[in-house]
Amino acid sequence: MGNLGPVLIVEREETTRLFLAKVLEKDGYQAVALGSEFEALSWLREGQAPSLILLDAKEETHPSV
Repeated sequence: MGNLGPVLIVEREETTRLFLAKVLEKDGYQAVALGSEFEALSWLREGQAPSLILLDAKEETHPSV
């Protein structure tokens, strides 16, 4: 899909995370699927730039996030 960055999926439930990544990749998007907000922050701090972030609204966020 052009020069867009990947779609970042942050979801604790592995089945849901993998399903979303598979659907997006089938439609031609690059997907990065991570299991926690900590993994996502680490990935972002590496300088990665997603075009979209799908975040589980019920994530239990660490107080410092």
